[in-house]
Amino acid sequence: MLKNCSSVLSTVVALIALVALVWAGGPSWKDKPYQQWTDEDISRLFTDSPWAHTLKIERTWVPWVNKELPEGLINGRGRGLPGSMEQSSDQARGAQARFNVLWMSSLVMRKALVRRAVLHYGKKSAEEDETLKQQPEEYFVVVQGTDMTPFHDKNEEYYRANAFLQTKTTKQKIFPSHVSYVISPDGKSVYAAKFLFPKKTSSGEQLIAPTERGVEFICRFEGSPLRAEFDPQKMVDDKGPDL
Repeated sequence: MLKNCSSVLSTVVALIALVALVWAGGPSWKDKPYQQWTDEDISRLFTDSPWAHTLKIERTWVPWVNKELPEGLINGRGRGLPGSMEQSSDQARGAQARFNVLWMSSLVMRKALVRRAVLHYGKKSAEEDETLKQQPEEYFVVVQGTDMTPFHDKNEEYYRANAFLQTKTTKQKIFPSHVSYVISPDGKSVYAAKFLFPKKTSSGEQLIAPTERGVEFICRFEGSPLRAEFDPQKMVDDKGPDL
């Protein structure tokens, strides 16, 4: 009888631990207000969420030397993107380069930037909260990586013609209305590439339907293209779809 009770107790304790683990591992963008997000919550959004992809592709280019490249992701100021990736030590052609592709027009990602600005850059919560009321008129995708040589070698106009979103259902290609680079203070390095895509056609129709199940971001480098597939059905917050 005592053994049975001990066995039951062990099972209950194990279940409680499992439930606690699942609860603790829940997405912060659904479980708690963004005003309570921690640095860990923010980091998870930028590395392990439906709005973020980390990709590795084979280099087909000769990379810039280390001293001319930024050390990791753009740090920025205020609502700048968080830096977490390390500079690649292998600069040989044929080695892998790592890139982050981030869907930054979503409210969830903008909340992460606002929260980070309050935590680390002395911004006031009330003022930062006001910026979230401004709904972006275009989709906004950011590319950052350990080796930004492809963006050093080609200007913004090149990527306006060689980067696009493609819907899984209709195979429609949406080309950027604007591409811009974030440059280091010394003017020598590209920290990030920003891609803005229209949300609607000239007649006002949504280019990405609410029922769309896949949108791929494709950026054509010379050689291996950068491809990141987003699932709009998973890109949701506590109020619904969030692109």
